[in-house]
Amino acid sequence: MWKFEALRDKNCSGSSKLMNLWLFPEHNDVLIYGALQALFGEPVYTTENFEDVYSYSLVAKNEDGKEICFEVYQGSSGCAVGGSAMSELLVSSVEELKRLLTETTPKDYVYEGYCMDADMKIRCGIQNGHPFFEEEVM
Repeated sequence: MWKFEALRDKNCSGSSKLMNLWLFPEHNDVLIYGALQALFGEPVYTTENFEDVYSYSLVAKNEDGKEICFEVYQGSSGCAVGGSAMSELLVSSVEELKRLLTETTPKDYVYEGYCMDADMKIRCGIQNGHPFFEEEVM
């Protein structure tokens, strides 16, 4: 069993993408961000750049006293996990986080940003429990 805590004042150092997060058949990125907000509050940062939407730095601790720090973020390839290296601890903690995310009712929110590579304005989020995703050509 893992317990998670969001780090507000720092990022996990040396973080690079280790795995994608694919949990939901539709609106995956929207639902994950809503669940992360419900569980951990606001991220370390958000941007209007749709290729770097947000980042959460999380520390996971298990009952044996072991802990691992990793990042959950939305980048150009969608929601992902970043860290210093792939390990059994990381895989185990991320599996528990995935379960937690799928069991959590996402928070309502609205995100507006831009995908400059495609000249698109993005508006997405969750309203009254319903996810949405809208694109507008700039």
